[in-house]
Amino acid sequence: MKKNKIWNSKEEVVVKNHYSITVTIDSSTVSANSDGRKIVKAGTLLGHATKKLWEDRSVKASVINGANSQVVVMHEVDVTDGDLETGVLVEGVVIKNKVTDAVTAIHADVNLGDRILLSDYE
Repeated sequence: MKKNKIWNSKEEVVVKNHYSITVTIDSSTVSANSDGRKIVKAGTLLGHATKKLWEDRSVKASVINGANSQVVVMHEVDVTDGDLETGVLVEGVVIKNKVTDAVTAIHADVNLGDRILLSDYE
């Protein structure tokens, strides 16, 4: 039986004590990279303009860096071919150097501050 490695240390952002859910990423909010792929990296912030993603699971999550940021993507996902469901961190501790700069820069200023802690632990 062939085994596929779907999670590696570079992609891993969660350290411990976490609460996660799945959300559907709205692919229209993701910009294509130089290869034409819409990649959402582990550690990217997602949210919704008016609803909490963990309260209304029918809404789609958007890539948001700001006041409406609510959750952190747990592993890299490719939404080039359309919307896709993925795991996100709602509460927990994450490895600081494995999340995007945006998470680190705005962590203290948005909704994440009381639910998601950044750690230097690896």
